[in-house]
Amino acid sequence: MQFKSKEHKMFYENMMKQCSKNDSYHRSLFYTLGISQDCRKHIQDLYDVHNDKIVLDGLHQDWQTSGSMRTTLLAFNLWNGFTLENTVESTPYDLFQSEDCTFYFEAVKVRYPEYCREHQNQLREER
Repeated sequence: MQFKSKEHKMFYENMMKQCSKNDSYHRSLFYTLGISQDCRKHIQDLYDVHNDKIVLDGLHQDWQTSGSMRTTLLAFNLWNGFTLENTVESTPYDLFQSEDCTFYFEAVKVRYPEYCREHQNQLREER
């Protein structure tokens, strides 16, 4: 996996240790949220570790910026297909207009390893 920074990698590894599942849903969620420093800092607003679920109210927190919102929307979409209703903010057209685009593509590969040669080993780990 290609990480944006050492903090991104450390966050990802720490979150994967905290969760009970090593699947493409969790890997892509933590990889994607870890791209944004704001999302890393406010992970408790976005993911409930004890109940293993995303927190949709995290989208409406005052700390969210346009960049962290893009990151959160992509992470939530990769988790369960979530999109904001009646808005283009959840479409690739809007989400991928970011300096983090390279890492967003990597997040999609992490979520769908069966379609990406470089992530085939992740698929084997799940089985």
